[in-house]
Amino acid sequence: MKKVSLVLGMVLAVSMAMAQNTATTRQIGNGDGATLNQSGTSNTGVVLQLKGDDNTGTLLQSGSSNNANMYQGIISGYAQSGTIEMAANSNTGYIRQVGSSNNVYDFFQLGDRNTGSVDINGNSNRVEFQQGFTNYDSGDAVLSNDNHASVTQKFDNNFAGLWQWGDGNTSNIAQTGYYNNASVSQGYSYRDQGIAFVPDAQGNVSNVSQVGNYNNIRAMQLGNYNTLSLTQTGNSNIVGGMPGTGLPTYFRQTGDDNSFYGTQTDGATLKATSGQTGSYDYINLSQGAGDNAEIIQAGGNSNSVWLTQGGGGQVATILQTGGSNTASVSQGN
Repeated sequence: MKKVSLVLGMVLAVSMAMAQNTATTRQIGNGDGATLNQSGTSNTGVVLQLKGDDNTGTLLQSGSSNNANMYQGIISGYAQSGTIEMAANSNTGYIRQVGSSNNVYDFFQLGDRNTGSVDINGNSNRVEFQQGFTNYDSGDAVLSNDNHASVTQKFDNNFAGLWQWGDGNTSNIAQTGYYNNASVSQGYSYRDQGIAFVPDAQGNVSNVSQVGNYNNIRAMQLGNYNTLSLTQTGNSNIVGGMPGTGLPTYFRQTGDDNSFYGTQTDGATLKATSGQTGSYDYINLSQGAGDNAEIIQAGGNSNSVWLTQGGGGQVATILQTGGSNTASVSQGN
């Protein structure tokens, strides 16, 4: 029989002391449902579904300075304690926050075929979402496969971080507003700490979209047969990443063991027709304000491109159709 757990944390306007509530629901089993609903200021909500399959978790918050945490198949404090619960499969998690200065500090899904989504309306919100797990101290990984994760944020000064370890995972980040930051990683762990753990991740898909001005995208995919699509619409947007490894606004890697390293700033563009369809191809790209590049490595193997453009609206087009070609271009300052 399916069990439903409902926890409410409401705020009474008559007392500010009532505006700091903590609500936690914990379930172990299969086919369970948990819904937690909070409104007000400085509340904390935690949904724990630690073991079992086919569970559904929902966490809803409205107000400001609230914190949301959801664990499906993994316990809080795993990174510190090294203790882990049984992986949970085919679970669904949903978090929605309306208001400002809210945080989704921990959204963990460990196991296969899980789906998680976060929907936030407001300013200065932060999301950290992981499917699979890496212990940052030991470098050990717990891989999760065939999962789907999505984050949608509207308005300004928001951050979305999404990390996936395993094969066949998909991720989508959509942000609308100013001064937003998106960070997505598949098969690679950095989290702004300079830590690199690289499992053999394959067949992952990532889509990141930003609409507005002064936004930043950072993205990384390691492994084979991965697809990355980045789109920015607006002015003064940046595509970045780990130092020296920023990725362009749109790029495809459809062969094996391809590499892309690059940086684009202040409206630089990599055309959507660019891509790598062979194997063991390499591109190093650096572009400044208003620069435009098209790079195609089509069908051949072991091709290399080094492109540096220093701003001022430089244009470069490079096409490599055979194998073992090398191109080096430098323009501008």
